[in-house]
Amino acid sequence: MVNRRTSIKGAVHNPEQVLVTADNPSRLIRRALILSNKIHGEIFKSEDITPVQLAALSVLEEQGPCTKQVLGLGIDMELGNVNGLVKRLAERELVREEIDPLDRRNRVVSLTGKGLALAVRLLPLARKVEEAFLAPLSEPERVEFRSLLAKLGSGST
Repeated sequence: MVNRRTSIKGAVHNPEQVLVTADNPSRLIRRALILSNKIHGEIFKSEDITPVQLAALSVLEEQGPCTKQVLGLGIDMELGNVNGLVKRLAERELVREEIDPLDRRNRVVSLTGKGLALAVRLLPLARKVEEAFLAPLSEPERVEFRSLLAKLGSGST
């Protein structure tokens, strides 16, 4: 364990300035994300799919074909990252891209038959990830937890 008064390199710090404490919100959020990803990995270990890839398949299954911009909004990802995500999913023949007939500057992403079949098969398992992640919480705590996360995520005060 690291002494809170001394860093690994031996520099002395004021303990009141140390932000890596057990109750630091950023640290708690990181730990929760690590747990969520671990649960996802255990449930989807044989599926070779990341949480973000599954989220993209979910949005496309629920919404149908959409532009990369809309897909990015649906999974909270910037367009530059969506491009790489779509490329990786297209390489696996889970999605396809086509020119948007309404605006030739845009590309529309849609599920292939293989992608739809995978989404339909995996989305019920995604609910198991959520259930396992939230298992320590009572139903009222789950509602409050989601509400607080939504408030933090929206940036509202």
